[in-house]
Amino acid sequence: MTHLNRLLAVTMITLICIHASVTQGQGSGILLKPIPDKVVVLTFDDACASQATFVAPILKKYGFGATFYVCEFGDNFGDKTMYMSWDQMRTLHDMGFEIGNHTLTHPGLGGQSLDGCIAQLEAIEDRCEMHGIPIPTTFCWPGYSLNKAFYPVLSDRGYGFARGGGERAYDPIKDNPLNTPSFAVHDGFLKNKDSFANAAKQAVAGQVVIFTFHGVPDLEHPWVNTKPADFEACMAYLKDNGYRVIAMRDLASYVDVDRAARTFLTDQVKTGDLRCEYLHNPLGIDVIQPRLGWKMESVQRAQKQTAYRILVASSQNLLDQDRGDLWDTGRVNSDRSIQVAYAGKPLTSRMRCFWKVRVWDKDEKASAWSSPASWSMGLLEGT
Repeated sequence: MTHLNRLLAVTMITLICIHASVTQGQGSGILLKPIPDKVVVLTFDDACASQATFVAPILKKYGFGATFYVCEFGDNFGDKTMYMSWDQMRTLHDMGFEIGNHTLTHPGLGGQSLDGCIAQLEAIEDRCEMHGIPIPTTFCWPGYSLNKAFYPVLSDRGYGFARGGGERAYDPIKDNPLNTPSFAVHDGFLKNKDSFANAAKQAVAGQVVIFTFHGVPDLEHPWVNTKPADFEACMAYLKDNGYRVIAMRDLASYVDVDRAARTFLTDQVKTGDLRCEYLHNPLGIDVIQPRLGWKMESVQRAQKQTAYRILVASSQNLLDQDRGDLWDTGRVNSDRSIQVAYAGKPLTSRMRCFWKVRVWDKDEKASAWSSPASWSMGLLEGT
């Protein structure tokens, strides 16, 4: 190969790699368009009074978007030196800011029942409706306490994003939109004068940086307090360095919310409880067409099986290679998951069979393969 040909080959490979890197996210179908560098989301928790009186005017001065996650926090919510009134929250909406759902009383949802979680969610929705504020479409986990069983409920009710913690940037390709990571900004975080800038600089390569603030100042919870002068310095940094500052809801201009929800919720669809002739891993089966069954497990409400595929192999090694040398049903469009009769190669006495199953859900997403199961044959007539 001549020097010129080598140069052309290297150039072509480089261009292919660049193109693959740029289109990777869009190829997954989750991104509607590439996310530019320097996209930042500002969020403010707990409906602190200073968010209306001090924070909002600064955000308007800079032309920044933001989401205010509101709740009625504790016994002191009636003290309007500490917390906003609903009229102030309505004013924030009228100013163009997003009002998000932070539950009514800020409980840790990890230990709550689904009914309890739903009651907390609906209470804020009702109050928003009562005060002329649109029903929220984004949510914030109180105290970053997650309840994964609540993910499908949020999705079904139209919540596209739910903010969590984690102290890192949000990558829409890797992160569940119902648990987007964020950086918590407060006096402790800002002790290092470069911490805010260092976090903001992670808004590159398709990642978005989400910042969480509380009160500026926070009169009831000093451990999440941010000094007004420090807050002003943070906002000036974003403005001076050309960041695009948006609300959580604005992420929907980059992320296909429905596809992202289906992608990450389907990860929770599993198959388990594999049985042969209604038994777990039975020995000495004397039926030449044993009946197989399984259960589809999902935290998503109204989920159902629409198809299945069974592999049966003569060894665990073959099964691990996804080779059903005894029986491979291929995809079978059916919701049946009990009394599925074996219809593969003839079985003989004392033969051991290894099997697994995967299913497709109502959104045509395939589950992972189940854990393997097995059965052994007893003495059969004529074998």
